[in-house]
Amino acid sequence: MGKNGSQLKNLKSSIRQADLFSAKPGRKKGKSKGVDSREERQTKVDKIQTDFNLFDRQFTRKKFDVGGRRIKGTEGTPGVSRSVGEEVRKNTIGEKLKKKNHVGGVIDRRFGENNPHLSLEDKMLERFSREQQRRSKKDIYNLDSENDVLTHGKRPVSELDDFDEPDLALNAEDDEGLNNEVVRRMHFGGFGEDEPQEEEGEPKQKKTKHEVMSEIIAKSKTHKAERQAEKDDYEGERERLDEDMEDLQSVLSDFRKETRRKQAVKNQALRPSDADSRYDEFVREMVFDRRARPSERTKTEEELAQIEADRLRELEDQRLTRMQDDEVDYPETPETEETSANATDNVFGFGKGLTLEGEEESVESSESEGEGEEEEEEEWGGIEEDSKSADNTKNEVKNIKKPSEEIVSNGKPAKKASLAYTYSCPTSHKQFMGMIQGLSVEDQLIVVTRIRTLYHVKLHPENKARLENFTVVLLQHILYLSKKSEASMEILEKLTDHLVSLGRQFPETISVSFISVLEGMRNRLLNSFKDPNLKFPDVQDLMLFNLACSVFPTSDRKHIVLSPMVLTMCESLSQSPWSTLSDLCRKLYLANVLLKYQRLSHRYIPEVIVVLGQVLYVLCPSAMKTIPGTFTIPDSLHEKHKAYGIQDLSLDEPQKLRLVDLASVPVSNLQSSIVMVTLNLVNVAQSLYAKESAFLEIYEPIFDLLQLYESKKQLLHKTLSEKLTQTTEKLATLLESAKRVRKPLTLQTHRPVGIVSQLPKFEEGYSVDRTSYDIDPERAEHNKLRAQHRDAKKGAIRTLRKDARYIARERQKEQRSKDKVYNDKMGKLQNRLQHFDSAV
Repeated sequence: MGKNGSQLKNLKSSIRQADLFSAKPGRKKGKSKGVDSREERQTKVDKIQTDFNLFDRQFTRKKFDVGGRRIKGTEGTPGVSRSVGEEVRKNTIGEKLKKKNHVGGVIDRRFGENNPHLSLEDKMLERFSREQQRRSKKDIYNLDSENDVLTHGKRPVSELDDFDEPDLALNAEDDEGLNNEVVRRMHFGGFGEDEPQEEEGEPKQKKTKHEVMSEIIAKSKTHKAERQAEKDDYEGERERLDEDMEDLQSVLSDFRKETRRKQAVKNQALRPSDADSRYDEFVREMVFDRRARPSERTKTEEELAQIEADRLRELEDQRLTRMQDDEVDYPETPETEETSANATDNVFGFGKGLTLEGEEESVESSESEGEGEEEEEEEWGGIEEDSKSADNTKNEVKNIKKPSEEIVSNGKPAKKASLAYTYSCPTSHKQFMGMIQGLSVEDQLIVVTRIRTLYHVKLHPENKARLENFTVVLLQHILYLSKKSEASMEILEKLTDHLVSLGRQFPETISVSFISVLEGMRNRLLNSFKDPNLKFPDVQDLMLFNLACSVFPTSDRKHIVLSPMVLTMCESLSQSPWSTLSDLCRKLYLANVLLKYQRLSHRYIPEVIVVLGQVLYVLCPSAMKTIPGTFTIPDSLHEKHKAYGIQDLSLDEPQKLRLVDLASVPVSNLQSSIVMVTLNLVNVAQSLYAKESAFLEIYEPIFDLLQLYESKKQLLHKTLSEKLTQTTEKLATLLESAKRVRKPLTLQTHRPVGIVSQLPKFEEGYSVDRTSYDIDPERAEHNKLRAQHRDAKKGAIRTLRKDARYIARERQKEQRSKDKVYNDKMGKLQNRLQHFDSAV
């Protein structure tokens, strides 16, 4: 309820005041007033509806009510405006949309039909006048018209009183009239131009046949006489030429000589060069070349695998036949066993094995930062598992086959077995070891290659499951060979190449295998904390860690295999106890592998820096009262520092080490090698973390420890001393650069902000109607035009957007109607099909 009653009561009151109620039944009708028309009643109803529907009206809220101020548009009717605009668009844009893409149709071209300003009478009158004009054009040649007059010679016929002209004579017998001769000459004879002129008064006579033939004979004789005269002239000319022939021949001979001389000069100028001659000779030789023939198409991977498997089976059948009957002579195979193995190795592009840089090369002294790829690889390595000497590089090893010890079974050398061409796919490592019993390590690589060839995935549906099992077997065999001294690094690289290839084909299988091995390593790590006699990691663990970075991507932030493996290595570095320098070497190998993992991602691993600081502290030549930095130094390290600190002047030259032979290396040699590996790892780590913001805090303690080594440089070997100087200078340069780059912390800077003033601005010559108080009239006019242009632009954009929305709505309606028709049609067809066939 409002102040003046409810909305319903106000509505009834407005209807009663507008006299829209009819008289109630039962009451006596009084004197009726004037009855309103239908239009007036509708107007009153619309007014009442507009007054009561406040949603159709919009009021502009005035912030300040200024007296005498004229404001336009305080009250608006957006609903009415919207409906009017919709109607206008329907009549304009809607009609264009209906006519779009429609060809043909009847177009109303009647005069005045599309002109709303003409009344019906004006349209009819104008159409009648246009019709009369069109008819008058058709009656131009109508002779029945009373207004037309016959003329002759541009004069009316009625004005011609005399007929003296020869063509208008009334008497045909007059000589000057239209006689037969005049008609023949003027009408049919081309006006007498082609007729021969005759003398007046002599009629033309027709020639007789005798006269005609006489003329023909005379003309023939005349032509014959002319031809005879031409022939006589020709003969006389020829006789005169024969008389002058000698003079003409002399002239022609001179001309020919001159022509030959000019041609010789031209040929000399156009003589081809040596290159052109060689090209011409090559083109002539191409004539004898054999025509090209279509080559065989490129075979698919499945076809290549089938061909190689068939070849191996055929060779195996020949081998077995030779073993059964040695007396039968068979044609020798053109390829030897070694070439066959090489062909089998390269048939699928397995290529050369991956380089395990951390196990192959020890870190040797480098002359500068960018001396080449060889030095960079040496920085990553520290401990090698191969039996090569330090002077032989990896590039010199071209022939993998070399004499190796035979596999020992039950303490006795096994008999040398023959290498077969076909093998069954093993399901366990024990079965695989039985297959390769008596074979050398090099032959084992050939066996693996032939198994992969014979059991290619695309040759049989069951080969996928077989190769998945073989992937697990191959991983176990690589870990098994890592403890054998007869297994060279090249063989392990080749086997690793096979494992990587199989891992790409079966990523889930190899991931499960690595995780299962990692779980066992994790249990042994936990047990090593309780049992000091249990050492972790061993050689197999280090081999698995190094193998994982070749099989899986190390740059992933989270990986199902590498993430727990990195955590295990970090926990081993920080918590596994060590008692000998051999254990310390294994820790450095773990640090090397962790840095290899971060070559692409550059993630910071604090355990590596801590281990490097601990190693430098334990082997430091001089005693330290205070340890620089915040390294975690257990109490046991102080005793180990006294036991393993460098004190001997005869320190040996650093050399490459093998993990399996660490226990047999002398202490002095092991100390120098450990220091060399540590310096190399320091170089690698500072290259990785040079852009870190905490580079100063990370490497200042390492730099202080290296300074202590510099003070006791005379205790070190010459090679080790040079490497120490180079590392120290490089680290000092990086620390100075980090200090220059680092800037002290400052507050966030802002541009100066003005203080907000609350004082109002007053205009002296204020006027309600004025919108600009600029004293420059040109600038004021310019600003006014800019404002008008801005308002017009906004209005145009608003109108275009409304038009676009209208077009979109219309197209959507049209599409819905089309879809409805299509769905109805398809429904009817489906009903008919179901009626004929219930299975549809």
